[in-house]
Order: sequence, then structure tokens, then C-alpha cells
Amino acid sequence: MSTVWAGLKYALAVALASKRAHQINRGAAARVTSKHNKPTSLALEEIAAAEVEYRVREEGETAKT
Repeated sequence: MSTVWAGLKYALAVALASKRAHQINRGAAARVTSKHNKPTSLALEEIAAAEVEYRVREEGETAKT
């Protein structure tokens, strides 16, 4: 695996974990059973368990508001 690809995967995981941690912090239900209470740790566990979905926006597509 190239270093660039590894960096992009890491950046995606960080962005996804951050967004999911904010959702959890605002009251979203956890998707996995965990011994952790911190939203970031819980979000990372959910990503590792493939319980968080994501979709990359197409060029020109705007975010839902």
C-alpha cells in the first residue's frame, strides 16, 4: 500500500470518527456495545465493527440541510 493511500484512508477514518462522535455527543444511540463512555472511542469502535456507513459526494452535489 502506498504511503499516500494510507494517509488518505487515515484522514477519512478521522473525519468519519469526528462526525460520528459529534452525533453520539448530541444523543445518537450507540451502534455497538462498548465499555467506553467517550464519544470518540465509541465512534472508532463503531467504525472498526463496520457499523458506520459513509458515502462520498459526487462532484457538484451539495450537502443535505
